[in-house]
Amino acid sequence: MRFIKYQIIEHINAKNTKKALRGLDIKKTLSKLNNSGIETDRIGQFAIANCIHENNILVGNLSQSYNISLIKFEGTSKLQIPIPENSANDDRTYFFINCSEGQIYIQNRKYAPQELSPNLTVIRMQTILHKYLAEDKNILTLEKVNIDYDISQMQTYFRESFVKSVEFHNVANFKLADKTQLHNPREDLDSAAIESWNYYSSDTVDSIKVTAKKNKSIAKNPIANIGIKLAEQNTENYDKILKGITVIEDGQDFTVKPKGNNYLVIPINDDKNFPCAKILQKTLYYLLKKKL
Repeated sequence: MRFIKYQIIEHINAKNTKKALRGLDIKKTLSKLNNSGIETDRIGQFAIANCIHENNILVGNLSQSYNISLIKFEGTSKLQIPIPENSANDDRTYFFINCSEGQIYIQNRKYAPQELSPNLTVIRMQTILHKYLAEDKNILTLEKVNIDYDISQMQTYFRESFVKSVEFHNVANFKLADKTQLHNPREDLDSAAIESWNYYSSDTVDSIKVTAKKNKSIAKNPIANIGIKLAEQNTENYDKILKGITVIEDGQDFTVKPKGNNYLVIPINDDKNFPCAKILQKTLYYLLKKKL
């Protein structure tokens, strides 16, 4: 599943100003959204079907109605006879809210019904958030923002994923600290590798790219670890050193960059045959595990 990130913005009517809405109370937000009603616009009806939470992360799904045209044949006649049922629900658009930051991630997916679209979904989510979370007659809107990862989140992707490739730039003149751990379990090789990098490579190498063989991961590769450690030990420049990590999770491969990601990929199958509650639980577990 691919998600786009939006900052919840509060427009303060009394002061004619706006600010990012941060520090949402998780329990109040959960209660308000789970108790929200069915909304109607010119396209049809929509509602938040269910939300769950843990810590400051709330995960839910949006159900949206759409028109359908059903017909049948009667006997041997080719005459098409309309069937009265003319609407159905698509209940598989997932979202999650980081209540501390006041940021919502909305699934960017394709819809079979022509009436539904990712843009309409965002508008409808904005409508619900404004109606049930806005206070003091203020207005809530959503503003799209890029997805950035701090060094600890990038470390988590590298250490806990099946890493296909990793790329580093601007590593010239950066030295490894003494006793940097590069090998596991052969720590006895670390001192020679550190000395080799600091005295023979640091002054001449500007970029590193390590790509795994088929069906192999480089999460413990000492050459890849050199670049990761340089980023870890120079956190003020980590986003200039670490260009990106390509990982494979649950059969899906995707690349994460420190800055400017358009999408957050959560490698969970949202097939309609899977119970919605199970997908919500798996999504929440993934977010907590990745510290997102």
